[in-house]
Amino acid sequence: MDNKYISGDFIADYARLMGDLKKAQAELDDSYARSVNKLVAMETSRLEEVLPVPFEPGTIVKTFDGRIGKVLACPVDFSVTTDESYHGESHGPGKYFQLDETNHWEDIVTCEGMLRRVTVEFEASELEKDWGTERVTQCLYPDEIVGVV
Repeated sequence: MDNKYISGDFIADYARLMGDLKKAQAELDDSYARSVNKLVAMETSRLEEVLPVPFEPGTIVKTFDGRIGKVLACPVDFSVTTDESYHGESHGPGKYFQLDETNHWEDIVTCEGMLRRVTVEFEASELEKDWGTERVTQCLYPDEIVGVV
């Protein structure tokens, strides 16, 4: 690009300011991330105590496509961060779900059954076995599986 109007001094100063802003924003984001992560860990711990466990570890379950597996765990899956793979990289308050209005609460928790995930171990497919894998694990929501009697 042939720049005939914007001065080199402006470009240099602007680039320096943007670099300083990125550095300061990263430091601020890191500081708040530590505080948010601590708060989320405390709430996750509380939820682990009060939420019912949909499947006990060791339970044999079946997916709707017929795969049979064994439940390894049912941990609480609680997050307050936006999906950066969908929305793009986020900074500042935009990195987190907002809770300043009641209708925002649904962004974080839609229903009790969505707070626990079920870690299930399945026998590997033939293709996975070709690569030396005998067992695979997958995290599912409780409504994606049923217990096998």
